[in-house]
Amino acid sequence: MRRFLLNLSLLALVAAPLAAHASTDLLTITGTGNTWTFDLPSTPTISGLGSGAYAGSFYLDITPASSTTTDTCGTGPSCDPIYFYDLPDGGGLEDDALGLNLFGPPALFSGTLSAPTFTLGETGTLVSLNANDTVANSYSFAITAVTSNATPEPSSLVLLGTGAIGLLGAFRRRILA
Repeated sequence: MRRFLLNLSLLALVAAPLAAHASTDLLTITGTGNTWTFDLPSTPTISGLGSGAYAGSFYLDITPASSTTTDTCGTGPSCDPIYFYDLPDGGGLEDDALGLNLFGPPALFSGTLSAPTFTLGETGTLVSLNANDTVANSYSFAITAVTSNATPEPSSLVLLGTGAIGLLGAFRRRILA
């Protein structure tokens, strides 16, 4: 029984440091004196596929994590989703609430529209077009990894605590015997 408790305690100490975290990317768009930053899941669960004028796109219901302009939808879940396009010569994105309708040769994601993966490390220039399809403004963008400290789950902390108590109990019995 003592060996079992000792082994269980050691197992708890080894397993406790494991922590869960979500993999996210950071999309930053800069242009016209403004900067927009979005937290994107690396492999998103899409909110839906675009249709009609938005054919060839998927959309995510996300709001900017930070912005130098105001989202006309307000706060909370985005009332105006961001559409990400898969175009023959690259990609693009559109968010009417922020006034963004950008296109460019770099693709912002790989995979299919129903199972996209954002291209980590991708940087480049996207452009907005005016009514006669000439370049109105240029915007730079970058997709970078979000670094975060791992946060232990409560169950891991319980395992750590019971493992430490078990080790102390086994050590105490061995000294008193």
